[in-house]
This record gives sequence, C-alpha cells and structure tokens, in this order.
Amino acid sequence: MRRWIFLIVLAPLLYGCIHIYQPNELVYEFPDKFYTARVYYVKIGLKNTLGFLISGITVKVNGTEYRTDDSGYATIELYYEESGTKQMQIECESFKKTIQIKVEKPSWLIFLWLASDNNLDRYTDNDLKEITSASEDVSVVILWDSSDQSRDGVYFLTNSSGIVLREKPVRSTAAMVTYSTCIPIGSAKSNPTTRL
Repeated sequence: MRRWIFLIVLAPLLYGCIHIYQPNELVYEFPDKFYTARVYYVKIGLKNTLGFLISGITVKVNGTEYRTDDSGYATIELYYEESGTKQMQIECESFKKTIQIKVEKPSWLIFLWLASDNNLDRYTDNDLKEITSASEDVSVVILWDSSDQSRDGVYFLTNSSGIVLREKPVRSTAAMVTYSTCIPIGSAKSNPTTRL
C-alpha cells in the first residue's frame, strides 16, 4: 500500500520536473546598430520555463547550425559588405523567428595598411589598441604585414571593441608590392593583383 501512495505522490512531481525544463522562450542579444565592413558577434539562446538558459541546444541561423555553450548562448559572427535590410532566420527546437537587421554605411570607412615587416613591428600592437577605440559608426579594414608571418592578414573591428582576423594571406615568393607596379588612383590602367 505504501508503494502505491509513494508512486501516486511521486508521479506528478516527476512530470512537473520534466515540464519545468522544457524550452519556453527564444532569446538573443544584438547590438543596437549594424554597419558594413565591421564584424559583429550576436548571441542566441533558449530559456526553459524557469527562465534559465539551456546549454547544448542546436540553433540554426540561416541554415547553419550552432550549439549553445555552457553559458546557454550560441555566438554567431555576422559581417556585411553591403548596406540594406538583411534577414536572419533563427530555428531552435520548435521555435522559429525571422529578424530584420538594418545595416548602415559607416560614417567613416578606413583602410589601413600596416607595413610592419621591419623594425617598426613592435609599435603595431599599440597602434591596434588605439584603433579599437574608434566609435561604433566607424569601420576599419586593416591589411597587416607583420614581421611575424603568423599575424599577417586582413583584420576588422568588432562590436566588442576588438580586432579579428578574417582572412589569412596566400604566400608567394614574389614581393608584396613593388614601386614599379604601383598605379596612382585615377589612372586609366587597371590595378595590379597584389599577393601577400
């Protein structure tokens, strides 16, 4: 008889515990504004009925799968080359949401070539730290030729006040750029292909 009473009391408790941990709400963290030529990291997660984020859940963003980490968020990198309204399709468990993202042109777009494959390389870290203090509506694209070849590449500012490497160079035995191949802006000749 005691077993039956125990099971009668335990069954609703177990059912309630299972129900508590069911996905309940799709949550996301986005910056207020997006600008072209800048890297953004957005976080997407799923909360249970108690309001806690669930780790280890698969999140699909525009068809690409991500998994939530121990914090309960999946971090997605976004980068846009053109301004306009973009759509983000999010699917997670039974939840689906389409988000409209307005991407604007930055007030300034700065291209910087750090030619530090020389004795000036030791100063570039401070230069890069200074660049990260640019306002959010400024985009900076950095072509960095360092004396440490593992750091060579194309870098972009992020929404988290950092710089991220987006493209590693293809190595060549040819010199990067020689004065004989430089063409002034506005010249009728086509620009030469530059290799790192």
